[in-house]
Amino acid sequence: MKNKRAQGEDLLWNYAVYLVLFGLVAGLFITAIYHQKNGAAIYEDFYAKEISKLINIAKPGDVITIDVKQASDVAFDNKVLSKSETFVIDNSKKQICVKLGLGKRTCYSYFNDVAVTRELKTGVLDSTLLILEIKEPLPEE
Repeated sequence: MKNKRAQGEDLLWNYAVYLVLFGLVAGLFITAIYHQKNGAAIYEDFYAKEISKLINIAKPGDVITIDVKQASDVAFDNKVLSKSETFVIDNSKKQICVKLGLGKRTCYSYFNDVAVTRELKTGVLDSTLLILEIKEPLPEE
């Protein structure tokens, strides 16, 4: 004779495990959808790739000016209020990182052996300009 009460408890335990797993998967989907809802991930990827391409073809002494108003608007909509963290250039890793949402940032490497300084300016007609100055690389210590 089987113990029907034990089977009912096992069944309840199985349902609880499935509900927890379903909640985790649903949470991951909701997070991904929220990040994609206003194109933050797409714009991060676009700007990081395009800026790294521009740095790769630049020569020391070049000044690159890019209108990043769309990226600034997306970052503002996502409550990324610090302009210093939207576009970050790490010369030691030769990497450009763009952060337009509250999650992680998107980074791409550049291969050109140069040092890059950046300046973010709010221009006329509500434009936001990213100014990159390409310089000779700093000597390694």
